[in-house]
Amino acid sequence: VRESIVRFFAEDETVQVVRLDRLALLAALWVILLTGFLAYFVYQAHPHVPDETQYIFQANYMAAGQLSVKAPPVPEAFSMYMVPFREARWYGIFPLGWPVLLALGTLFGANWVVNPLLAGSCILLAYLFFQQLYSRRFARMAVLLLCCSPWLIFMGMSYMSHVSTLVFALAAAVLLLRGMKRQNAAFAFAALSRFAT
Repeated sequence: VRESIVRFFAEDETVQVVRLDRLALLAALWVILLTGFLAYFVYQAHPHVPDETQYIFQANYMAAGQLSVKAPPVPEAFSMYMVPFREARWYGIFPLGWPVLLALGTLFGANWVVNPLLAGSCILLAYLFFQQLYSRRFARMAVLLLCCSPWLIFMGMSYMSHVSTLVFALAAAVLLLRGMKRQNAAFAFAALSRFAT
């Protein structure tokens, strides 16, 4: 058993090709299943804080192909926190990025699954990121710790935008490191576009 553990975490300083391995894929699957289970059965696929409610509100009308919705005849009677109205239109106060991702889930009738999928993506991107900076051993240990992170698990089961922000930041970092290693400006521009998202 000890030899298996040592071999599993064997130092690999000569990583020539940065790639995903079985541990990263299993860790991502574990996080997706855990956060999906918690989102559906514990969180009941329902928003619980005002920000989440606003994200769902925006996602619903975006899934219907609208950037705002018609306000009721007397909007003051239906005043909602964080939902301003102007010129008889209701709209959200948050940037469009995260509500658009939630709208994709809404189109499939499962907006609660968006964050668990993104949480799993964080695991894969973190593995690639740490493997480029350090070693395969370091990347494996970092991913195992990230799988146990209460923050990632809690945010992965919620409707909050934190996990999507982490996905885009990690994607930008991975692309930037790859561009620096290959001395290719195209990767840097791709990283900039991910970071701007």
